[in-house]
Amino acid sequence: EGVVVRSTKDSEYIALRPDHADAWSNRGGVLAQVRRIDEAIASCDRAIALDPAHPGAFNNRGIALHQGRRLEEALGSYERAISLKPDFAAVPFNRGNALHALNRHEEALESYDRALGIKPDYAEALNNRGNVLSDLKRFSEAMSSFERAIELDANLASAHWNLALCHLQ
Repeated sequence: EGVVVRSTKDSEYIALRPDHADAWSNRGGVLAQVRRIDEAIASCDRAIALDPAHPGAFNNRGIALHQGRRLEEALGSYERAISLKPDFAAVPFNRGNALHALNRHEEALESYDRALGIKPDYAEALNNRGNVLSDLKRFSEAMSSFERAIELDANLASAHWNLALCHLQ
């Protein structure tokens, strides 16, 4: 409230229906993408106030908190989203990113594996899983993750880059 996001359908929809949790959640996601962290969190909090069982709002809140370097809080939001919708592959992926940033590598691997269990063709999860394995000096496994990510998405430049770095190591 009191936050202006220009030219988004969600903001227009919020003006018409200020009680619509999806619009507030989506608005929070957009604000997080443009690094307006406090506003993103406020929008997600508004969505959660309107619908306390909204997994997308908790996921978007986690993303915003992560970008604001509030990683432990982000984990709490991801945990809540997972409890609400266990088959939402993006949430354990995002949780893995936060855990990796906290150097909690084994837990990050578990999260990426969970995301891959839900969505086996999740190239980004394979790429990030490879990064964790590389950090753990498990280079052969890391290379396999990067190679599989590239098989799934040949345009995923970060997987090509990470595979090359892994070969150098």
